[in-house]
Amino acid sequence: MRMQEYENLLSIVRESENWALCTILVDINPSARVEKIKEVFQTACNENADKSALQYFKWLLKAVDDFFLLKFVKKNYDFEEFPYGLPYGDKEVDKAKLNAQISKTNMIMNIYKKLPTFEVDQVPEYFTENESNLVDINIPILLKTRRAILAEIAEWWRETKDEKEADKIFEFLCQIPMQFEEEEKMRLGVIRKATNFSFPTSRLTRQYLKLIPPLGPLYIEEDKIGIAPILAMALTRNKENELYKELKVTRHLEGCSEALFKFLENIAKQIAMLDAQARELKETMSPTPCTGFPPIFGKIEISYTSIKGFEILIKQVNSSHCNSLSEKEEEFFKKQFDIAKKIVVKWKKKYPRRNVKLAYLVEEENNKSLEPLLSMEKHF
Repeated sequence: MRMQEYENLLSIVRESENWALCTILVDINPSARVEKIKEVFQTACNENADKSALQYFKWLLKAVDDFFLLKFVKKNYDFEEFPYGLPYGDKEVDKAKLNAQISKTNMIMNIYKKLPTFEVDQVPEYFTENESNLVDINIPILLKTRRAILAEIAEWWRETKDEKEADKIFEFLCQIPMQFEEEEKMRLGVIRKATNFSFPTSRLTRQYLKLIPPLGPLYIEEDKIGIAPILAMALTRNKENELYKELKVTRHLEGCSEALFKFLENIAKQIAMLDAQARELKETMSPTPCTGFPPIFGKIEISYTSIKGFEILIKQVNSSHCNSLSEKEEEFFKKQFDIAKKIVVKWKKKYPRRNVKLAYLVEEENNKSLEPLLSMEKHF
């Protein structure tokens, strides 16, 4: 069995020779370890111990990983380099990793809001008759720790497959209070790093447009002015981004009348609504790892036939390496098609005016045959 290296929190703390913390952690369960590390982390933050707080933050993330993953850790007999690991490619492990990441992100977003952000210091009052007078000023603190927290959050903003979660994180990043120049540089830095070439372009486009008020870019809220250029630059770096696609469509409209643009805007809204409804049906047929259920179908493709309807194609692969299906195999795929039809019927109750063609193909695994082994379709 292939294994992924995994080192638990207790081993890491032992390596740091923090024996006091080891003594506490060794006798408590993973859930209690999360709470204990969180408590110590908060204490370090309250004392403005930035270096220690940063270390405890990393351990807190590991404690959450342990809570979700320790039950899957197994002895690794193949490599001496790491004695324990997680089974590679295991669906339950992948689901636990996803849940751990979601839990970590939600937890640290809540933690960040409660962190102390400044301390009061006294400095000489210059350019006065008596420069020996001292005045109070606010100084930003915990910059390394807070930068690490924002970097962790921003990374998941890029990597998550859940668009609602991505929007929630983006809103969090936009609404962080910025009292000091150092904080603004910190926020813009982590956003710039997160929006690299692997950032989903459709997400970039949607969130960039959210920043732009109806009156135009000149009216962006002051606390979000620095974010908009970063998203715009990230979009232009990718030749296949959504703005590029939009330009390929709109370049044909140069010189068109205002009336035509209003008509096209209305059509675009209808098409966007159709696309959202079609993706909703596709997602119903392709459950996410969060649901706990494996996808019951193979590859699912959507193509649009009109402004009122679309075709959804399900491609299944037969792995028996035969040029034809047995009766049992054919019966199985027909039952799968029946399940798909029931899903469409349920979806149609919500969107009765939509026209849907459901197509179902079964192909050979090596795809040598030009003809499918089984083809079925149904119009709704």
